[in-house]
Amino acid sequence: MATQLYAKIKKSSKYYYQNELAKKQGQCPFPVEVALDYDSGTGYVIKGGPGGQYEVRDVNLYAIVDGRDGGVVEIKLS
Repeated sequence: MATQLYAKIKKSSKYYYQNELAKKQGQCPFPVEVALDYDSGTGYVIKGGPGGQYEVRDVNLYAIVDGRDGGVVEIKLS
C-alpha cells in the first residue's frame, strides 16, 4: 500500500511565502509526490503544492498515518 506524502516549505526557502497560499486553500501541509524529471534536469523532484514543484532542500516531507497510533510522521532526509 502506498503512503501519501505531504510537504511544508521550509522557512529557509525562498518559496516559504507559498505556505500561506496553501493555508488559504486549506492544504498545509500539501500533498506531493516524488517524480524524477529527466527532461529538464533541474532537481525539482517534489511535485505538487502551490508552486507546482520544489527541490528536496526547500521542503519538509511528512506522511500522515492512519492506524493504531495515527498522527503525522516527519521524514528526515540526509
